[in-house]
Amino acid sequence: MKRLSPIKPYINVIYWISLMLITFIFTIIIYNNFAVFVGNWFVTITSIITIIGALVTLKDISKKFQSFLYRGKVILRNKQIALSLDGVYKGASITFSDFIAIKTLLMDLGTNNTLIADRPNDISLSIDGVIIQCAFREEPNDNVYSQKGNIGKISFYIPEYHAPYVEANVLLEQRIIPILNEIKQNIGDCSEAFTFDVFFKDYHPYLGLYLKGPESNKNLSFNCSFAELPSTKGIKDEGIITISKQKLSINTKTLHSLDRLIQKHLFLSGG
Repeated sequence: MKRLSPIKPYINVIYWISLMLITFIFTIIIYNNFAVFVGNWFVTITSIITIIGALVTLKDISKKFQSFLYRGKVILRNKQIALSLDGVYKGASITFSDFIAIKTLLMDLGTNNTLIADRPNDISLSIDGVIIQCAFREEPNDNVYSQKGNIGKISFYIPEYHAPYVEANVLLEQRIIPILNEIKQNIGDCSEAFTFDVFFKDYHPYLGLYLKGPESNKNLSFNCSFAELPSTKGIKDEGIITISKQKLSINTKTLHSLDRLIQKHLFLSGG
């Protein structure tokens, strides 16, 4: 299991300090090398207006720059977000003994591990404040070429979890994704399916960042889905992004794709 980084939880503080240092250095450079700005108020005001106008124009015409500014604001404000995660592993090679090994793995995780329920085919725990549910079932095998009548199914579920954006990002990157990776290594070859949901509470980022105008319509209702193409040609890590007024959902069939798309879209939840 990858150890938690001592730096990641304080990334918003690091951003604030970095911003202050950059501002201070920039001010010193201007004062020492561009005396005309200090001594001539007209040139100073004109230059400031020009810079602000250039930034506003760039913000309006560049989606990447908009995303950069939005991501910086999200990290600095570190607002509360809500998320949930559902994972399913299916395969003819998945057995009950695999599930027993995963139960043992989960019970050994974290520094504050509380067992909520432990039954033969499912387990529920609170690991460092995060509720994790895992279950084993057998389903009919729809593969007519297979000699096995049933296949094993292991499900992994994190119900709606609330945390500041930075904490949630650290949790997913350094705790949840590694857990899912270890589960997959224990199971071996199988099919995977993941659904990651981010729930919008007080603010809907897509209405302000990608859709202009309708944010004032409180009765607005919509549902939009689009495919995220693979990061590299030949790699099967595509996914489906679904956005509604209530939430953003990521649906994918590989852990690599899940990790990539969470990193790409999670920041939109923190506005």
